[in-house]
Amino acid sequence: MRRDGQELPNNPEAERSVLGAILLNNSAFSQATVLTPDDFFLDSHRRIFAAISDLMKKQVPVELVTLAEELNRRDEMNAIGGAGYISSLTDGLPKLTSIEHYVKLIKEKALLRCLIGVCDGIKRRAEDQSEDINCLLESAQSLISSVNPGNSTSLIRLVGATEFLQRQAADEQPDLIDNLLPSGSQTLWQGRPKVGKSHTLMQLVFDAAAGYQVFDHFPVPRPIRCCYVELEEPEAETKKRFAAMLRAHNGQGPDKDNLWFLSKHDLYKMRLLPRELLFKRRSDFIRAIKDNGVELLVLIALRKLVAGNLGDQEVAEEVNEALDNISEETGAAILVAHHTRKSPAETAEARGFGSTMIAARADAVFDVSRTGDGLRVVEVEGRYRVEEKFLLKRDSVGDGELIQFTDDPKITKVQELKHRVGQGESINKAAKAVGIPYATAYRHVHGAV
Repeated sequence: MRRDGQELPNNPEAERSVLGAILLNNSAFSQATVLTPDDFFLDSHRRIFAAISDLMKKQVPVELVTLAEELNRRDEMNAIGGAGYISSLTDGLPKLTSIEHYVKLIKEKALLRCLIGVCDGIKRRAEDQSEDINCLLESAQSLISSVNPGNSTSLIRLVGATEFLQRQAADEQPDLIDNLLPSGSQTLWQGRPKVGKSHTLMQLVFDAAAGYQVFDHFPVPRPIRCCYVELEEPEAETKKRFAAMLRAHNGQGPDKDNLWFLSKHDLYKMRLLPRELLFKRRSDFIRAIKDNGVELLVLIALRKLVAGNLGDQEVAEEVNEALDNISEETGAAILVAHHTRKSPAETAEARGFGSTMIAARADAVFDVSRTGDGLRVVEVEGRYRVEEKFLLKRDSVGDGELIQFTDDPKITKVQELKHRVGQGESINKAAKAVGIPYATAYRHVHGAV
């Protein structure tokens, strides 16, 4: 199906994704009811979707056996490529919570093909020059208007109460990291330069990929397939940190298939600019993520991935759309490192560099700062259940080093103070033992603090 040497608009991958998703979960068909078989570009896909639609109307479960039987009944099995092609539709396809993005792509490509056909017909009639110009204009306007999706089935579909209550949303998926990171979420980890964002996220990825408690505190139900994209720190520094974490665990770490890297050096060898990952070469980036089964994607840092001004609202919208698209297509949770302003602000959204739309879109913002004694303070504003504040510290473990969760030393001292007083020590003696001024200790013991 070519026109003037160019292939008509189509997206076979979107078509495969819709068909495969329905095979994996029949409830996904309700999101594809705006489509007709003719909306599919490939003849095999048109035949398969028509068979699926008929089975759904008959309330017959759609799976490999029933679909094959229906296509054999129609004498179309050979035309679609055989049973092997049907089973290939689900190969490598992640469990999608929504196929609406793919449905929209298919519908849009179908409308474009229809528009091209209509315009070709108008062009031929105009070149013939045999019709009255006014009649031709009126006919052309009518034909083009008929292509408007508003005159066919709407691309906007309201969701019934039963489907809404029964379907499993992304925010109902099990956490990747308990009390820290839900599946499919988008989070922003921001802070001033040199506060340790990259190192902290390297530890998070190391622990998650190995199946260890993240920061020795947040449980990981199982090892997670991670991709760490480092576009700021030198590659040697990343390797040094990783090696220190391995030594701290006596050489034990993530399985080689659970942790993937992408650095500035890698992009240079591929003749790619960092910003192309989100924009020009996004489809290739998505394919690489899907091919390696990545469940957690860490991007360091946002400013390296954007060519324009992050303070520009349109640029911020493009970034959000790109991240949404990657998340939707891959199902991966995305962690993005970001920088904050020098000037103070009351909320995490306002502290982020550039447009507040970046932080406003995130499911949670982790604001990282550092205290005078080297502790990393992480304050969280999020839409899901997560600790609002926690502390991390660099710990020497054996011959290596880890970033681990730690209790607030001030709270620990107060707890020790109260314990000693409860055991019969005087406030003065207990205060000296834990290193708290007597007046402050007195207020803590008597509830004035």
